[in-house]
Parts: sequence; C-alpha cells; structure tokens
Amino acid sequence: MLEQLIQAGDAAVVVIDLKGDIALFEATRLAGGERFKFFTNEIGKATHAFNPFGQLSNEHISLNQVCEVFLSALALEHGEGYGRSYYSRVARNLMTRTLEQYPNIASFTELKQRIESMASDAEQRRDAFELIAVVESLAGASALNVTEEVAPEVAKAAIFMPDVLAKNQVVYFWLPPAIEAATAREIAKLAFHTLYTSAYQHQRIWQTPARVWLFIDEFQHVASLSFKVILQQARSMGVGLILANQTNADLWTADTNLKDTVQANTRFKQVFSINNPREREELSKSSGET
Repeated sequence: MLEQLIQAGDAAVVVIDLKGDIALFEATRLAGGERFKFFTNEIGKATHAFNPFGQLSNEHISLNQVCEVFLSALALEHGEGYGRSYYSRVARNLMTRTLEQYPNIASFTELKQRIESMASDAEQRRDAFELIAVVESLAGASALNVTEEVAPEVAKAAIFMPDVLAKNQVVYFWLPPAIEAATAREIAKLAFHTLYTSAYQHQRIWQTPARVWLFIDEFQHVASLSFKVILQQARSMGVGLILANQTNADLWTADTNLKDTVQANTRFKQVFSINNPREREELSKSSGET
C-alpha cells in the first residue's frame, strides 16, 4: 500500500515508524526517490533536521492555537476533572505567557531557557515541572533544534511540513522507542500534530484540502486523548490515516479510550490474528452472519 501510494505521486506521504523496520524504511526510500527525507533521534545516525518552530506561525493560526498544538503534541493536555484540568491550565498558562513575551522563539533549546526564566518561583516550577522536563528532553535532540542562524544549509534542507504538502514529499520518521521511549513518542506526536496543523493552514490558504497519507506503525505508543480530534477531522483536512497496532486493548489506556473512536472513524480494517477471546467475540458479532 505504501509503495503504491508513493508511486501514484499525487499526494504527500508521511511514515511514523515506532518500531524501526529497516525493510519498510528501504522500501519507502527507494519508492520516494528525490522526494524522500527522513528523521531519526538515534545518536550517530544521519538525519534531516525537523524543527517545529516556524512551521506553526502565519496569519491563519493564532498564538493560542500554537500553544495548544505544543501542549497536545507533548501530552500536556490532560482533559477535564479535578487535578487534571489544573495541571493542564498551569502548563497552558506558562507556555502562553512565554510565547507572548518571546514570540520569536526558534528552538526547544531557547524555549527551555525562556520557560525557566518565566517560572521564577519554586511553586511555579513545581507545578510546571512536567512541561519543563519535556521541553528539556527535546532540547537535547540536536536535529530538532537546527535554526538558520546556526546551520543555514541544514535548515534549508530540513523537513518542513508546508513544503511536504505542497511538493508531495515522502517523509520517514524512524523513532524506535527501545532506548528513549518517551522522547520517541513526543517526537512522533510533534510530527503528526505539525502535519495536521499544516494541513489546516493549507486548507485556509488555498481553499482546498491537502492530499497526504499518514502511516503510523505501532500506533498504540502514541494513542492519547489529543488524537481523538485528529481521527474525527482528518478526512475533512485531506489527511488519510493508515494505523497499525498490536491489539484493540492497546487503544484503551489509563488516559483515554480510543478504541471506539478508531472503530467509528476507520472505513477498512485488516485483522491478522486474534488471541484475546473478548476481541474474537466482538469481531464475530460485528461481522454479521457471513
């Protein structure tokens, strides 16, 4: 499916691989040809740069929306309810104040410094610890923090989602979670939230939906509350989703239940094996009499 969609050449293709499948990577690279770019957080391996800053700023997206994109991508939007909403609002307040004070932040390295300066007292730093810790981990990934001032040639060739959509590029995110599971998940979420927001901007600018296929292998690693909206609205933005996960039970996490959302918003399903008796019974009942 991946090779056929790339070879059709009429849409962008983005792959987020949370397992590290070398056969899938090579097939994508060969099919993509000159349109192919890739990103990895593995130390010592070649990679294109991918800096989300600058990709989320134009007249079609507000500062609050930029803030929400980062909070959703970094799993800092915990939903409503006692305790949950408090820490969500703490992170949102600090991020918003920081971006208002420093609107030209160009990297997570700079964002880390600015957030620490804005969270001046001990109580603020304690309540915003999750936000500070996540930004600190992303600041350590050099390929996420390349700017034109530091490395203009690298920045020029970086993965830039508006260009991915406009030029039907083929992009592969190689993010095996074996060593840095949390960072791999955060980068994956940054990738698809940036892609989704760019598709929204594309529709606002050109008055027509983008055309892009998004593959996520080991989808269960990034299943979260914020992904519900993407599943429900992706089609209207021109984003086609191909999701692979181990079991339906993996989509039911402590934070949210994506199982029903996935079932309702996917038109075609392939099941290769079912070991769970409950899932076997559910599939049997949903299949009708044949």
